[in-house]
Amino acid sequence: MTTLDAVVAQALELSPNERAILVLRVQESLAPDLESMLKREAQCADEHPESLLDWEDAEKVIFGRVDLNVA
Repeated sequence: MTTLDAVVAQALELSPNERAILVLRVQESLAPDLESMLKREAQCADEHPESLLDWEDAEKVIFGRVDLNVA
């Protein structure tokens, strides 16, 4: 069993309230990385607006209704 599997198994033994607290704490620990990633993505979008999709095309990609190779 990997460390991750062991942690998940232990987490599933917690009460629902304790699991909710665990989720919040893990999310908080990811916030700086997530914020950095979003800043990088925004900067890339600003520098390369030609690579952006309009919402209708993005929605199709997100929900799997179109191939990513759409021109």
